[in-house]
Amino acid sequence: MDIQLIVKALKRSLPVISLLFFMLPSTLNAQAFCALRDPAEAIQKLYPQSSTYRSVVRTIDESVRQEVSAKVPPHALHFSELGRHTLYMVFQGDNPMGYVHVRSEQSEWGLVEIAWAIDMDMKIADFTFQRCRNRYKSTIESDSFKNQIKGKDFEQMKALLVAEQFTLRTDALVVEPKAVPLAQVLVRCGIKTLLVTELAWREEIVKNELLDTARSSFSNTVDIEMVSRPVTTQVLSSLNNEFDGASPGIDRSSVSLAKVLDDSGAILGAMYRGEVNIDRKKSAIIWAVAPDGEVINIVNRSGWQQNATKQAFESNVGKKFTTGTQCSDRTQLTTMEAVLTAQPIFVVN
Repeated sequence: MDIQLIVKALKRSLPVISLLFFMLPSTLNAQAFCALRDPAEAIQKLYPQSSTYRSVVRTIDESVRQEVSAKVPPHALHFSELGRHTLYMVFQGDNPMGYVHVRSEQSEWGLVEIAWAIDMDMKIADFTFQRCRNRYKSTIESDSFKNQIKGKDFEQMKALLVAEQFTLRTDALVVEPKAVPLAQVLVRCGIKTLLVTELAWREEIVKNELLDTARSSFSNTVDIEMVSRPVTTQVLSSLNNEFDGASPGIDRSSVSLAKVLDDSGAILGAMYRGEVNIDRKKSAIIWAVAPDGEVINIVNRSGWQQNATKQAFESNVGKKFTTGTQCSDRTQLTTMEAVLTAQPIFVVN
């Protein structure tokens, strides 16, 4: 073949070849941020009592990236972290135990991949390194270090870092000095993992929370059925009439509602979940409501900030709320709203 023709062909191909080489690292990185290499082995290690798991794939898109950037500045998700990712939902029999999510964090030793176990209340249950070249890996994986991380939620993990620098607070964790850089990488990764999991898999997380709470609230609970539109025009009108157009403080855009079903498909009750600002913190509170309006249970899955608040809410269990005139404080007003919103699902058409 004429050498000049070969040169011309190569020149025409160079833009395409360059583009492929430019795209390749990003593609590889995106895959690296994604999933467990051996799901069965890793899940058994993180959840020894588990019997099965189910994987749910979601797309981490620019909207998630922007929310992460707003909540954990200055470390947003890298563009290579966008794309399709897998959350592993872990079960013991039919009961959900928690989640496993793999996230990665850049470090001076290369990419660090961590498989995180997250419990049903969106708190750190455990973790294990899937890839790490740091010599202090075993120090960070020790029980003495892990026990300082386990049980922490998103806000508690954030509190371990100096917000402005996103660096580990010197008084936050007990760890030998040479292991601090890896501990810092791990905490950063944990913060983003909790946040991304909650943002991208909110539907699955909420349903599992409601199912878990339903089974502890109603005997003979087999399953729940989510209500696609909990705050209807009719419900909103009823709430406005009852509260004179005001709101007792539930973020109505956050509301989830589910029917509680027995093995025959009969409705045992309702599960209502709504976000409320209490004790200077936004909390997702769940009410279990019987068909006659009796409050069966009230649970704060993230934990009550103050015992007095816990007692005030739980004092409403066993009561029936039919009118706002029964309410004397905010806990009763929010409970009344939960009951009123749930009532339409018990009406037989």
